[in-house]
Amino acid sequence: LHHAVGGGMYADHAELSLRIFSAAHRTGIALTHLPVLYQQGGFDRPPLAEQRRFVHADVDVFIDLLARLSAVIRPHPRMRLGVAPHSLRAVGPEALARVLADARAIDADMPVHMHVSEQIAEVEDCLAHRGARPVAECRRAFPQPWFSAGRAHLAPLLPVAHSGGIASLHRYDPL
Repeated sequence: LHHAVGGGMYADHAELSLRIFSAAHRTGIALTHLPVLYQQGGFDRPPLAEQRRFVHADVDVFIDLLARLSAVIRPHPRMRLGVAPHSLRAVGPEALARVLADARAIDADMPVHMHVSEQIAEVEDCLAHRGARPVAECRRAFPQPWFSAGRAHLAPLLPVAHSGGIASLHRYDPL
């Protein structure tokens, strides 16, 4: 988390990432680090108070974080930087397009991870707000193969596989 409990930034917003890099370097662990972009509490909804700690309200600050972290790990061949826009519901379309474009400008092969179809409610919300299921919305907006998906609400998975994209399925067991 790049923010204090109340949502304010730490003096150095890269502090946690730098500590993770240091630990990986000292122990020799290979690392793909995925800073998460989270901006809203749902489709077109502001974040809840308890979400403030992980919200990046300013896309420029998040992109600066990616650029700084990329420069830090560049000399370390066992470390890699990726980006993780949390989900379609947590990142608006304009911010998502900008972050993905700027991430690719930093590193054309930068891994991208995103929860695309994690919950049935998310699929329903996406249909209501964007007029498409999450996987179809991602493929429409960002045709290049890049995304990961959580949960098995993925009726249109075959086109993702044919595009060269990677989908990772995660079992979800509610308590």
